[in-house]
Amino acid sequence: MFVEVRNVWYSYPKGVTALRGVDLEIDLGEFIAIIGKNGSGKTTLAKLIAGLLKPTKGSIMVNGTDISKLSAPEKAKNIGYVFQNPDHQLFTETVYDEVIFGLKSIGIPDDKLEEMTSDTLQKLGLEKYRTWHPRDLSRGLKRKLTIAAVIAMQPKLIILDEPTCGQDRQESVEIMELSAKLVSEGKTVIMITHGMNLVADFAKRVIVVNDGKVSLDSSVKEVFSRSDILSEAGVVPPQVTQLAQSLQKFGVPSNILTVDEFIDFITKKVP
Repeated sequence: MFVEVRNVWYSYPKGVTALRGVDLEIDLGEFIAIIGKNGSGKTTLAKLIAGLLKPTKGSIMVNGTDISKLSAPEKAKNIGYVFQNPDHQLFTETVYDEVIFGLKSIGIPDDKLEEMTSDTLQKLGLEKYRTWHPRDLSRGLKRKLTIAAVIAMQPKLIILDEPTCGQDRQESVEIMELSAKLVSEGKTVIMITHGMNLVADFAKRVIVVNDGKVSLDSSVKEVFSRSDILSEAGVVPPQVTQLAQSLQKFGVPSNILTVDEFIDFITKKVP
């Protein structure tokens, strides 16, 4: 198991308890969505997994080692975190420097820095902006740059906090398809999102966080079929799932996730 979260509690300095006895196991190759209403504890959980916060109680193991014992470069090689607000993450003078900084920090040899940086910029469609100052980029391009800076270091697990925030539809699709490609290469992607359609289209596992606890951890179909738990957690399933659930008395499954799935079911049932 790559990440093990054992009885983790977290309280902020002013006394607010954000997490209460969370237990999780996360393996490589998973595409996970963490969902819940604002203030539920989902971002706190993600930051603890990334080693950005230290548990008040409990432990987090990464590849068999307590995360608190890993150096900053070791954490970066294992887990990368992309913040919701790009301006909280960008700090260098050029797009190129933003990507190469992380590579230098984890000890990539000088003779590989240029190639790895250019390859990453190319992959994210940022090559033509390499000399730009990050502040001069659109919000959508800033988001891509923060992702580029993280995936350049090739961490085994990538956490994306609201990855499509500030993106147009095409940019959102590109980011999600890139995330799916990373998963196909054996990496784990965890996204924190309020976009339930993204969850339905891309995630394979969903963790529902409510009042600092994990209230549900299962497949996407199972989670979206549990309207009782989702309601308590302040989560609204995709509209097509809600439609399917309203038609259960006519034999429509409650765990339909996409419009195509709904149409396929209706087409097969209607003579």
